[in-house]
Order: sequence, then structure tokens, then C-alpha cells
Amino acid sequence: MDALQTGNLGQAEVLLRRLLAEQPNDLEGLYSLARIGYISGRPDLVIEAMGRCIELDPKDGSLYHNLGNALRSKGLHDGAIAALRTAIQLMPNLADAHNTLGLTLKDLGRMNEAVAAFHKAVALNPALGVAQSNLLLFMSYQPKITPEKLFKAHRRWAKGLEAPARHRIPPHSNDRSPDRKLRVGYVSADLRQHSVAYFLLPLLANHDRQQFHLTAYSNCAVGDDITRRLQAYFDGWCGIA
Repeated sequence: MDALQTGNLGQAEVLLRRLLAEQPNDLEGLYSLARIGYISGRPDLVIEAMGRCIELDPKDGSLYHNLGNALRSKGLHDGAIAALRTAIQLMPNLADAHNTLGLTLKDLGRMNEAVAAFHKAVALNPALGVAQSNLLLFMSYQPKITPEKLFKAHRRWAKGLEAPARHRIPPHSNDRSPDRKLRVGYVSADLRQHSVAYFLLPLLANHDRQQFHLTAYSNCAVGDDITRRLQAYFDGWCGIA
């Protein structure tokens, strides 16, 4: 639909509702209506459209995944878990559904179950970066996790990321003298009021400025008072948002 492709969501919704009034079983039209809800941040619209799609095609697990996602965004966690478990029952290999289930369980503080769901998502699709990232992040919130196990998990992911890109890494011709000042770059989207910044502040404050030259690569579009505090500790600051 041209209106949807050009971003005219209001017009697209009017046209779709007109179509669906005449052809209520048009799955493609219902999908497009759900997409409008997703793009515009209207989970109620996604729930409405996905509910109708499920009535028409109750064996498609991806529909239940989309419904579960929308229910989670509304804070309706029990309904989201039920929809996601149905998605997994119908499509056991749908890694995205396991990842979303993990996020929903995390919202409820059920961290061990969440981590198990992320493990399953990664096992099904090792290339699903968001599940890998969620796994590492929320493993950190397991009270019985050991630093060694967490470190191993990070190294394992890093190895998987590096291997395909290793042939693109250029040789480094920088000065290797141990007496020179070491140049260190910090890359983050959280150089602002965020837990990452609170961990960084004492580290930066205690760098030996005679031995280290620090550059920040900030992927944060909007700064705040914490950003300004951080900037004072860096020799260079590059906004990359």
C-alpha cells in the first residue's frame, strides 16, 4: 500500500479499515493494520489485528508471537506468556519467540527462567544478536552466577563475532613503545544518566592521565548533566549518534 510505504500512517489506516469493512478476512490487510500499530507505538491496534488474524489462521505460531509482543508492551504479562508459549508450541524453532518470552519473564523478575529462554533462542539461532545480548546482560542478574562463568560466556560470544570479521581487520602500524601514552577509546550509547555511566565515573576519575589518553565515542543522541560530568574526564569526545 503506497500510503503505508510513504509513511502516511493515518491515511493508510483509513484505507485499510475501509478495505477490511468490505473484506474482513483479508489477512494481508490485517497484517498491514498490525504493522501500523507497531510503527506508531499503538499496541492496542496490534492486539486487535493479530487477534483477528489468529481467528482466521490459528495454527500460525508467528501470529501468537506478534500478539505476545504487543501484550508485553501493554504490561499484560500473563497474556503475553500464554501467547508466546502457544507460539513456541506451534513453532518450536522460532528463536524470536523464545527471546520475547525471556524478556517477558525478565519483566516479572523470573530471571532464571528468562535466561533459560535466551539460551534456547541462541541455541536455535546463534546469529540472533539481540538474544545473545539479552543472554549476557541478564546472566549478570543471576545471584548465583560466578564471574568466571560470566566471563567465559562473553568470551564465547566475542569469539563468534570476531571470526567472520577477522579477515577485514587491517594491520596496525601504531607505535608499540611501552613508554608512550596509551590511547584508549570508550564506545557507548549510555554516556548519560544510566547505570553504565555510574560504573564508568570512578574508573575515569582514577585513570593516570600521565599514562592514558582517553577518547569517548558517544552514540547517545541527547546528553544530560551526567554527560557533561563524563566529558570532563576525556581528552577527546566524538559524537557518533
